[in-house]
Amino acid sequence: MQTFANHVLYGLAVSARRGLARLPLGVAYWLGARLGDLLYLVLARRRRITLDNLAIAFGTDKTAEERYQIARATFRNLGQHLVDFSHVHRLTLQRFTTMCHVEVSNMSRPFSNAAGAC
Repeated sequence: MQTFANHVLYGLAVSARRGLARLPLGVAYWLGARLGDLLYLVLARRRRITLDNLAIAFGTDKTAEERYQIARATFRNLGQHLVDFSHVHRLTLQRFTTMCHVEVSNMSRPFSNAAGAC
């Protein structure tokens, strides 16, 4: 049964990627976030693993509600990463520079000593 479920999920991911690639980025990102919401609800095992891992990572530093919010945001982010992946074939240098800003002013500091330690 796991194999069948994997095939179904793969087919859905490929279909979603193709559909998202045809949409403007703003609409695609919104839909990607909603896809993440849907995955959070449907993938109960993955949701449980995510919440368990957050509990281990944060211990008592975060409340259950805060961990829940982080988990939801993580799944939304996953859906939006699918959007990024679906649009990568249309990425040009000009489009990249309008979408991303890379700050390199502090890059020399980590490489300042021979060992590479900060």
